[in-house]
Amino acid sequence: NPYTITNFSNKLQKTQRLASWFIFNKYSHVHFSTKQCELAHLRMFESRTKYERLKFLFQIIHNCVKTKKSECFEICSTESSRHRHSMYIPNAPVKNDCFKYSFFIPRALRICYPIPL
Repeated sequence: NPYTITNFSNKLQKTQRLASWFIFNKYSHVHFSTKQCELAHLRMFESRTKYERLKFLFQIIHNCVKTKKSECFEICSTESSRHRHSMYIPNAPVKNDCFKYSFFIPRALRICYPIPL
């Protein structure tokens, strides 16, 4: 993710650490902020965006939002095989970085269907 390895991500993590100090009313540097974040169930920025991306993909596929899935992507309704299931979403070919690094579709598909090594 080229957009999460920025100064914004670092600022957000710092804000989360300060929030965990505020939640538990422990402002000294003796207490570990990462442990306090875990106790307060504050997830890291990357895991939270990954979760929200997959949740939104699930909601579109199962018609829980008013967005039509045919407008976003095309589901291959071919016969299930060993490598692809019936709800396989093919990755759209992209020529520029505008769509390649967009928030939703390509990143969510890379999480769902990781590239085998």
